[in-house]
Amino acid sequence: MAGRFFGKTRTGAQWIHERVKSGVARYIALVAPTSADARDVMVQGPAGILATGPPGWKPIYQLGPDVAHILTTRYICSPAIRTTIS
Repeated sequence: MAGRFFGKTRTGAQWIHERVKSGVARYIALVAPTSADARDVMVQGPAGILATGPPGWKPIYQLGPDVAHILTTRYICSPAIRTTIS
């Protein structure tokens, strides 16, 4: 695995966009050490899913008590993030 600033998050976010847009994936799972890490880096970060959405196809992020939904104009990706309380 590459180190910092190698584009891992951006590459993953763009891959997710392509999979959902093409219909290959309807549900996605983000795996991170904590739900805050997933939210702060993979979803809301500068290279995350919200920031890298193609023009005209920006996801909408809705946070619930234990599940976050990422909605697109064509697909509902839900549940996108499940949190585990330990």
